Amino acid sequence: MVDMEAIDLFDQIGELITKKKRSCMFGVPCYKVGRRPFIMFYDGQIVCKLFGQVHREAMLLKGTSLFNPKANTKPMGNWVQIPFLHSDKWESFAELAYSITK
Repeated sequence: MVDMEAIDLFDQIGELITKKKRSCMFGVPCYKVGRRPFIMFYDGQIVCKLFGQVHREAMLLKGTSLFNPKANTKPMGNWVQIPFLHSDKWESFAELAYSITK
């Protein structure tokens, strides 16, 4: 099942990053630096807090979207939801999200 593989990968990536803690945001798993989240796992996808050129690069990937936990509200503009299709890029985006947030 892709979701189990995806959550396992999410946790492997989260554990590689130093000075972070696993937590919850919107009822889903996330990793934080102090009190600031930088990645979360939602609907089988990684969601990364990104800015600038990195944000634009992520948004060019097929199937990627702005994170919108409540479909009828405004998306969270700096949070990019990246599908499992691009799981080979999850680690690099997570590391960039961490470096931006720390």
